[in-house]
Amino acid sequence: MGALDQVTYYTDGLKPATRMEVAYRAPETLAAAIEYAIRKNFNNNSKKKFKKGTCYKCGITEHYARECKKAGKAKVASIEEKPVASTLKIEEIEFTNIEENKKRLYLEPTTLQEFKLKLLPFNDMMLFLRSLDPTNAELFAVYLDTPNNNKNESEPEVQKLITQYKDIFSKTLPDHLPPKRSLDQAIELTPGAEPPHRPIYRLSYDETNELKK
Repeated sequence: MGALDQVTYYTDGLKPATRMEVAYRAPETLAAAIEYAIRKNFNNNSKKKFKKGTCYKCGITEHYARECKKAGKAKVASIEEKPVASTLKIEEIEFTNIEENKKRLYLEPTTLQEFKLKLLPFNDMMLFLRSLDPTNAELFAVYLDTPNNNKNESEPEVQKLITQYKDIFSKTLPDHLPPKRSLDQAIELTPGAEPPHRPIYRLSYDETNELKK
């Protein structure tokens, strides 16, 4: 390897500022390149101002706490001093021995609150009270079936619609399946077939605002 190749390999590993300085000097030997690099680093380090740590007493940099002139002497608490926080003496605390008293707490069955439940459509009811889980409470729902003598009578609004569309609504609902069609509806399935590719429908600005409402 030639002298210039050695200089090139050496300068490639230097810092950008040092590399530019060494390249500007254009050394012909490796020893000259090393000398220029050391001189550059020494000049940069000499220009830097040494800063000490931050004093935790006054908060000012450039000196340590042991050199701080503003802060006074720290007060060292002696072992004989009484602590600031007050504590309770053990002999003043009274304890109850549960084994000697043998007391038990009995809870009699008590009705806390009576409330009505409104059943959802199709007579389904969903009831969940998380606050009653720790107490192991039991809930009993009672459904009272009140007789309705006017079952066949409908509301006036419904009766009006039935009268208006008499040709559509039949008097009695069919109690059997519809007749079999001559042409059966079927979807042919092909093994291994992929679903048709359809692009995603992107909503416009107006449609997005309408959907957010």
